[in-house]
Amino acid sequence: MYAKKPEGFQLKGFIEVLVENRWIQLATTVFAVISPLGVVLGYVWIFWTGLGLFIAGLFYAVIQEYHILKIYRRDFVPVPVVINISNPADSKNALNSVFSLIENDDKNQYRYRHKENLEKIFHIKEDDLIFEFKGSIENKENLIDFLKIVRHDIGKLESKIPAKDEFYLIYIGPVSVAVLVGAIFATSAVMILQYDKSVNGYNKVHEIRDRSIKENVKSFEKLDLKRINTNKNDSKNAVLAIDISSHKIDLNQLHDDGDIFYLKARNNNGTLSKDEDWGLYVKEIFKELNELQGKYEEVKLIYSMPVSIGLMLGVAIQNYWKIMLTQYADGSYKDLLRTNDIKYYF
Repeated sequence: MYAKKPEGFQLKGFIEVLVENRWIQLATTVFAVISPLGVVLGYVWIFWTGLGLFIAGLFYAVIQEYHILKIYRRDFVPVPVVINISNPADSKNALNSVFSLIENDDKNQYRYRHKENLEKIFHIKEDDLIFEFKGSIENKENLIDFLKIVRHDIGKLESKIPAKDEFYLIYIGPVSVAVLVGAIFATSAVMILQYDKSVNGYNKVHEIRDRSIKENVKSFEKLDLKRINTNKNDSKNAVLAIDISSHKIDLNQLHDDGDIFYLKARNNNGTLSKDEDWGLYVKEIFKELNELQGKYEEVKLIYSMPVSIGLMLGVAIQNYWKIMLTQYADGSYKDLLRTNDIKYYF
């Protein structure tokens, strides 16, 4: 899945980066001012002092930039991405929050002007990392076109980094579209981030670098499964209701949609702790979905869950199954799109 390999040292690229280094720019300025002054005044030592400062600045800049380039040629360079669907939140503030999170994380070595380095080394600018859909999600044609463009542009970002990249993904929008967005990153390494109101920032909740999120679980630990409605034993459709967040699902609205299966969080206090195993929730949902899509012609999803769970679920199911996603609006669950209505080509 991760075919890209780190590239070796490239002199041309290193020189391009080096000339932008602030130390070498300062050393060059000092040399350009001091050395002519020494010549004019007839003090040779001033000239040699300026030259010495220039060489020292050049040496320090070479060491510094080589160290940075060495780090950025390693596997899994963090690339923050913000995808905003019809939400008034400030996407640039969200992006800056992720950059701060990356730079302040003691577990990696990207503490040194990460935004600047992405632009300087890989020519990835801030605007390349923000994707905003400002229309209504009910305009399905435009929404599909937007998601396809995002998938294309994510591929372009991946191609700019010679080593393996890892997207630090912030999603702002309805959970229904989060499932579709997650499918965009089905073949990518991705760190899922969730907004935490208590700190007015983002927490890392789950990292996906392989497809272990699809691994079968023998029994449910996070969720309880109940079968609610069996009006017709020969029903061709099923409804999977997922109750994890504080908004309660009105199961009474679903009796005409098919056989109902209800997944409810065992410890449902309306929110998930950042220290919980979010991936296990997804594995259990995926297990039930996998069984249902094999038995029924169509499965409809009803959900009250964090958008991060929706993202991870999208990574897991991709767009191969016929799963109807719904959007809660005006007191009812309305059909939005099927997961296989969109084809991403990787």
